[in-house]
Amino acid sequence: HSTVLDSTQDMIWALDREFRLAYWNRAFGEYMRAVHPKPLAVGVAAGDYLPPERVARWMNYYERVRQEGAFLVEHTLPDGRVLEISFSAIVREGEFDGVSLFGRDITSRKEARRYSAILETAAEGFVVIDPHGLLVEANAAYSEMTGYSREELLRSSVWDLDPHYTVAEVMAQLSRIRDEGLTRFEARQRRKDGTLFDVDLHVRYSPMDGGLYMVFVRDITHSKQVEEALRKAEEKYEKAFRLSPGVTTLVDLEAGVRLIELNEAFERVTGYTREEVLGRTVGELNIWLRPEELGKAVAESASQGGLRNYPF
Repeated sequence: HSTVLDSTQDMIWALDREFRLAYWNRAFGEYMRAVHPKPLAVGVAAGDYLPPERVARWMNYYERVRQEGAFLVEHTLPDGRVLEISFSAIVREGEFDGVSLFGRDITSRKEARRYSAILETAAEGFVVIDPHGLLVEANAAYSEMTGYSREELLRSSVWDLDPHYTVAEVMAQLSRIRDEGLTRFEARQRRKDGTLFDVDLHVRYSPMDGGLYMVFVRDITHSKQVEEALRKAEEKYEKAFRLSPGVTTLVDLEAGVRLIELNEAFERVTGYTREEVLGRTVGELNIWLRPEELGKAVAESASQGGLRNYPF
């Protein structure tokens, strides 16, 4: 039995009826060597291995086992880990004969509960995906985002929600994320009603519980629509600018009236090509017959915020 008990990462130890150390496994021994200078020894009072301020509390635990039987407590170790400790009475021939203790590290579980409570109220969507591409957790924000209930989402896979990926492509991407540990990208997902929406995905891989993918989901549909509207407006403006019958330029007044952009009419009237003049100043091109008027026009434009129908 000792070989089996020594193979676990859980801490196991036992005390006799006088609350003296009677047995411990490898995990408990390694922990005690790291935190206490006194070597473990059979028959030594358990209180000798405790800080003075904790002796009374633990002695109460041991007495409680004698009086009431088994119970559980959560105990925070000096290194910040949290143990769930099971106290059980050792009974021989109907008589109390000692205490057995089983300590399991539940730090990850406690953190998961804390994060779950936070994420459930978060404005961003959050899902957890297992190594097979199946959703195993989803918060209220993601449920609202997609139109699916939480129960429906937990019966879904990545490829159910993203029509642009095949099963093979999803598995290949999960493999890449596992190797990289963290990644961020944009995608388009499908709501329950069949409509598509754009999302920004921030994905982190965790090796816990066989490997899980923590995914923060932000709906960027509106920003994508704004970007598309701006792109179309820019295309429309650029077309109107280039095809305008009048000479039209964009210049940087603070850089000596340096040409930034020009239209086809400018090339036709001046004889210069676009490539020849971009980045050069009007003065360098010598296309203003009376340079003093150029200075006057720049000054008036700066003071008035622009000029219309200015003769030159």
